[in-house]
Amino acid sequence: MFISTGVSLLGAQPSGGGGLWTPADITTYGWYDASDASTITLSGTDVTAWDDKSGNGFTATQTGSDNPTYATALVNGLNSVEFGNDDGTSARGFGFLDTANLGLGLVASSYAFFASYARYAGLTINHLIGGGVGSTNKNLHCGYDNNTQLRIAQFGNDTSVLVPGYTTTQDAIVTGLNDSGIDKIIRDNGGLYETIRANSNDLSDNQGFAIGRFINNSFLFKGRINEMVFLNSFPSTSDRDKIEGYLAWKWGTEASLPVTHPYKSAAPTT
Repeated sequence: MFISTGVSLLGAQPSGGGGLWTPADITTYGWYDASDASTITLSGTDVTAWDDKSGNGFTATQTGSDNPTYATALVNGLNSVEFGNDDGTSARGFGFLDTANLGLGLVASSYAFFASYARYAGLTINHLIGGGVGSTNKNLHCGYDNNTQLRIAQFGNDTSVLVPGYTTTQDAIVTGLNDSGIDKIIRDNGGLYETIRANSNDLSDNQGFAIGRFINNSFLFKGRINEMVFLNSFPSTSDRDKIEGYLAWKWGTEASLPVTHPYKSAAPTT
């Protein structure tokens, strides 16, 4: 069971002589950080846009009438974006955020997706990200296929890992990787649970990519998203571990990292 230490990355002390490492220290393709209020556009508490901190300009926008909501000091003293409700139908929730141009840049390429998040129920088809097309290799999605199965997939060519089922809301980290032409990897909490599957299929398209849904306007995510980092390359082991360590210490989930993780005891530094 995850027990938060309640220590924010903002207050974490570097183990070495440098400053704390962040994704700004590498080249990211997309970076969404709910703790940075300057990146959030609001109508009341409704999120209408979430700016990309990578410098690539992939602002995620809400084009419908339903919006995710912005919650202050929700996780480890930091702000988060909340999605969804549960009305008993497949189309549940407070909308999603479109970021279609980001999705197209992951086609025919290696890619990596990292997120700090929490789900609010043990639902079937509960995905943090997804696309607009239900065709093989044309919809990158990552989330829960069912209560105990976490996956990275492309509408086919799924790679899944079994994780404990939902009991209470707990923040966690997911890592989904595609090493182009070689394999796909899904990791929960920095490799506490992990599957590596030989699979040479890349995305052939990725239209309608969005944050907070599986496909089109259905199966919207029920949970909160704290932060997400996208790469359009396959990360080195060092960079992968740093992103996981950064997210864990910032959002208070470092206790859930496996004992073998290099940032189990301290946040990454520069």
